[in-house]
Parts: sequence; structure tokens; C-alpha cells
Amino acid sequence: MHACVLLMGKLTMNGSDTLKIPSASMSRGSTMVRTSFPNAEFWMAVVFLTMTIRGLTLWELGEGQAHGRIGDMVLLGVFGLWFGGRCLSGRFGVVRNRLDLAVMMFVMFYVMSILWAYNVEAGWFRLLKLLRNWMLYILLADYLSVNFLSRYRRIAVYILLSGLFLSLAFVVSISRHGGTAALAMLLQAEDVPSSNPLLSVVRSDQGAGLMMMGFASWLPLCMFMGFSIQPWIRSRVLALGNLVYFYAMGAATLLSASRAAMVGLAGGLAIIFPLVAKTMTVKKIIGGGIILLAVICGAWQFGLQNLVMARFSYEVIEKDGAVSERLDFFEVAISRFKESPLVGKGVASIEPEAHLDTTGYWAVHNVYVQVLAEIGIVGGALFLWILVLWVWYLISAKRLASHMRDPAISRVAVALLAYSIFLFLFFLVGHDLGSGETWIIMGIASALYNGGARELSSGKN
Repeated sequence: MHACVLLMGKLTMNGSDTLKIPSASMSRGSTMVRTSFPNAEFWMAVVFLTMTIRGLTLWELGEGQAHGRIGDMVLLGVFGLWFGGRCLSGRFGVVRNRLDLAVMMFVMFYVMSILWAYNVEAGWFRLLKLLRNWMLYILLADYLSVNFLSRYRRIAVYILLSGLFLSLAFVVSISRHGGTAALAMLLQAEDVPSSNPLLSVVRSDQGAGLMMMGFASWLPLCMFMGFSIQPWIRSRVLALGNLVYFYAMGAATLLSASRAAMVGLAGGLAIIFPLVAKTMTVKKIIGGGIILLAVICGAWQFGLQNLVMARFSYEVIEKDGAVSERLDFFEVAISRFKESPLVGKGVASIEPEAHLDTTGYWAVHNVYVQVLAEIGIVGGALFLWILVLWVWYLISAKRLASHMRDPAISRVAVALLAYSIFLFLFFLVGHDLGSGETWIIMGIASALYNGGARELSSGKN
């Protein structure tokens, strides 16, 4: 673990609403600021490197409704260290900008909704996940609020390593569920609806003791984080390795056979290439084009394009039970919203009993509809406020970085925007606020605002 850390120490209310970004050169040479708890670098590495370990359950609440995982316990312990450090220093604030305020109000309103929820037991299990992710948001935003670029690189490397662990688990899982023969049959199939048993080779949830649930949304996060640190890589070998990693994570995402992930990935890449091409030399564009063409040819030879077409064919969409089932979910959730449009039906209180899943609540498979159904117009407005601030901070970062000719910050902002587009599309059909990816990107966006404002105000740029 220490080797992973070596590969790569104050929350105050920000008095300005103008986003300012530090230059890359300034951040590289800046002195590390003491953090709110000891050994913060090490403990943040532990948090991210254990986040995907989901197969080992330490304790369980209810009948499969909530689990205490290693990563959850680590996050809780590190948050306790952080909170204790802040108590000793007499600093208790967690609001540094409007995004922090919006997130806090959103979480608190969700917690309050337990008061009018009818499925209280499942509601508390849901809130445990929400509060866990809020802790992650607070820790990450605080950690990155000083020496943003230096610490961001560390976080990116930890996430890239987690992607390698998860990919290894994916390979082991495939070997346990039919191996290459079963995978070849899946890639050659003409129609692949969600009920097709061939999908079991890429859909097992607990392969190799690591988290396979959420695989289709975590690997694109690894993919775009790797893209974001490319300007800092000086070694040609490492730069090539990072590029191979980028395409490998993309291929693994397609191999997950998640239609939501495929659509989200297309949206994210559509943001990246036009914005980055403007800053690339002709030589780099030609070289990148050759590599991309080689990757496409390899994917075609492997059969990934057949899998994509088999998942999106008209015949599959028309007869796929998962599609009609989710349309039914949307209809039920919207009907619950109509029953209580202002404040919703309460957390985890919109499901019919027949659709309770193993996590103790009904997943609508549409974050926007679920928020409206559970916490109504008030909660929906708070969620919209979060999305607007989140995107605005990243767009402002990109504009100011371009104005300051700072390629490092510009690349980070573009990568985060691309993954944000991925998430917004994924929200439509296949994501949940209990997953950590959303909170990671929001925490980085908040820190991008605060870290830049603090370092520029000190006159270091």
C-alpha cells in the first residue's frame, strides 16, 4: 500500500464566487499544506484502493438489504480521523462554495424524507449509502482543496490502479463462467436481449471477490481519469501505456454489454475529441488517428462491434423484457410523484412489493425520475441546482485554463466534463445515487473551484 502511495496536509468558506484556476507550474512547485488529519496521503490511497472490494462482507443488516464492506469500514474510519482532526483544530464548516451548500441541502432533505416515508426500514438502508457517499464527497473535496494538481494526480493514479484490479476480477470472473468459449459465443450471437443466458459470462456480480456491480460505470471513470493526467507523463513508454489503458478500459466497458454504458461512453467521447483536437499538433493528430484506427480494427476482429449491434438491434429492443420492465418502473415512479408532487413519497417508498430487490429498495433505473418520486419538486430542484453548479464549475475551469494557456487544468476539466456527460446519460436508464462515481466527480469539481481560488489569492500564479 505504501508503494502505491509513493507512486504518486482545512476547510474555509470561500469569499468569492469567481472560479480561478492555478497554473500547472505553480502547483508543481508549491509546498504541501498540512491536512486536517495525519498521514492523509496514505489514508486517501487506502480509501480509493479498497473502494472496489465488495465481495467480503463484514456485517449485514436485514435480509441482504445492507452490507458492511471493507471499503465502507475504511471510509468510515478515515472520515472519523478527518472529523477528529477538525474538532481538535476548531474548524467545523463543510460549506466552501455553492456546490457544497447544494449537496448538503440535498442530502439533508433526503434524510428528512424518512419522516414521511412508508418503507422506513428500506429507507434507512438507502440513507446509509447516501451518507456514506456524502462522506466521500467531503473527504475528497477537502483533500484536494489545497495543492489541487499535485493531489489530483495521486487520486487519478489510485483510481487507475482500482481499474486494473477490477479488470483482473472481470477476467477471473469470465474464466469462472465459461471462459473464452462462452465469450466467443456471446460475441457471435445475432440477438442479445437482457434475458439471454450468454450474458452471464460478463454479468456475474462478485467475480474474484471484487465489485462487479457497477463495473460498467467505474471503468469509464478510470478511462477518463487516465486521459486527464496524460500531460504530466514525460516518459514515452508510460504515455503509450496510458493510451493503451484508455482504450482497454473502453473495450472492457463495451464488453460489459451495458447499453447505458455504451450510450454514455459515446456521449463522453463526443465531448473529448473535438475539444482536445484543437490543442493537438498535426503530428499528434495523425499518430492518434493511426492508433485509434488500429484499436477499431482490433475491436472489429475481436467482435465487439457485433456485440454492440446485437444489443441495440430493433428486434432486441422491441422484445427485450428489460426495456419494457424499465418503462413500467418509470410509469410507477411517475404515478407516485403525482400522488405527492411537492415533497415526494419519501426515500425508498415508491416501489411495489413485487419489485423489492436484494438491496432493500426498488431501483427505478432513472435517477431523475427516482429523485422526483422520492423527494418531489423540492428535491428535484436541489438536484438540478447541483447539476448546474457541477457543470458550470467545470466549464468555467476549461475556459479559464484555456485563457491562461494551462494545458494540465484544461485536460482535467475536459476529462471531468466528458465523464459527467457519461453519467448524465447513464442516469437515464442505469445508475443510482448509491454509487460512488457521481460523488467523486462532484467532489473534484468543488475542489477545482476552491483549490484554484485559494492558490491564486496567495499570489503564486
